[in-house]
Amino acid sequence: MIWIVGIGCLLVGFAFGVLMTFGSNRERYGTWTPISLHVTEVGTGERYIADRYKLCIDDNTPYLRMYDGNKFRWYPIWHFKEPYMIMMIIDKDYAMKNMLKLCGIDSGKNSTEANKK
Repeated sequence: MIWIVGIGCLLVGFAFGVLMTFGSNRERYGTWTPISLHVTEVGTGERYIADRYKLCIDDNTPYLRMYDGNKFRWYPIWHFKEPYMIMMIIDKDYAMKNMLKLCGIDSGKNSTEANKK
């Protein structure tokens, strides 16, 4: 009888493990692509090696993953210097479609509203 309970616990533990692995919030980043690229952080000027690239499904923001001392972290492309050039190396089609956004130029609406004031 006790072995039936043990097998049941193992099956429940396996089911929860699968749910936690595939049911987490990782889906919002989409699928990742392996890369190997040196990037420079805007705030500190430190150089990192990005090893993966993902495009966030929620807001179409590109994310890069790097190892920053003790663990891997995902950072948006805006966290680094020259995001347009980084995206031209990684994904040329995305960079061409989102050139103004990557270069930090707002849409024409915002600039005309600012000029009116």
